[in-house]
Amino acid sequence: MIGIHLSVATNKELKIYSQSGAAMVLCSGSEAIINGNVPPVLKFSEYSNRLALGSDQTPGGNSSNMFNKMKLTVLLNKCKYNNPAIFPSWKILKMVTIDSAKALGMDSTIGSTEKRKKPM
Repeated sequence: MIGIHLSVATNKELKIYSQSGAAMVLCSGSEAIINGNVPPVLKFSEYSNRLALGSDQTPGGNSSNMFNKMKLTVLLNKCKYNNPAIFPSWKILKMVTIDSAKALGMDSTIGSTEKRKKPM
C-alpha cells in the first residue's frame, strides 16, 4: 500500500503504517499550497525508508518540476522544525531515487545506476 501525504496521521499511526511495509508518497508543495500542511516525512523516515516524492498536479501553480519539489520539501521541513540541518542534500537525493524505487516496489530494476538496472 502507498499512502499519500499522511498529513493527518498521528505518530502512532505513522509507526504502525510504516512497520506494516506500506510506503509514503508526499507532495510537499501541493500540501503547503492547498492546506498549509507539511507532510510528516521526517517522522515517517524514522521508521521506514519507503518514501517517494510526487506531484499532485500538472497545471497548478506549483508545477511538476521535481527539483522544485525537492527544494520545497527540504525548506518546509527546515522551517517547520526550525533546524537547518534537517534534510541535507544527500538525504533528499536518496529519497527521490533509491527510496522512491523501494516505495514503488521497483528497487531491483530502478532507483540507482547499478549495471543490472534500467537507465533513468
